[in-house]
Amino acid sequence: PIIMHGVALSIGSKGPLNRRYLEQLRQLVDAFQPEMISDHLCWTQLGKRNSHDLLPIAYTRESLDDIAFKLDLIQEFLGRRFYLENPSAYVAFQDADYDEAGFFAELLKRSGAGILLDINNIYVNQRNLGLDPLAYFQALRPADVGYFHLAGHSDQGDVLVDTHDQPVPDSVW
Repeated sequence: PIIMHGVALSIGSKGPLNRRYLEQLRQLVDAFQPEMISDHLCWTQLGKRNSHDLLPIAYTRESLDDIAFKLDLIQEFLGRRFYLENPSAYVAFQDADYDEAGFFAELLKRSGAGILLDINNIYVNQRNLGLDPLAYFQALRPADVGYFHLAGHSDQGDVLVDTHDQPVPDSVW
């Protein structure tokens, strides 16, 4: 089976989704009939500029409402369930209404979407921000987890960076 994973949806950007991108995505979905489709919970665009980086969102009620609305549009447009990958993080927003796990749990419950659960990102966030991995896993419903992603990261001393350029370490396994 094919699993499609993207990096350009920019679901966390302000404003509407990129209609042309969605139309091209649907053409690929229709042609290849993947088992699952996923992208990152992040933003990459501001206006017509693309950062080419997976930038973090604030876990607020406002962003939850906006992303849940966009997920409904995406899933209706594609005619199937859509999955979002949990991000790696190097900073956290001070004014958050949710922790990451609580945000994801509520988002998935409201939208019917699923999660591509990146185990390395959970480990990176544990080390960088003090995230509790067990609480993260307990916040999610097993039926919402589409699949797991494992990767390696680079240790920069005071921060772990999700680079995918190292073998999966024992700590992530």
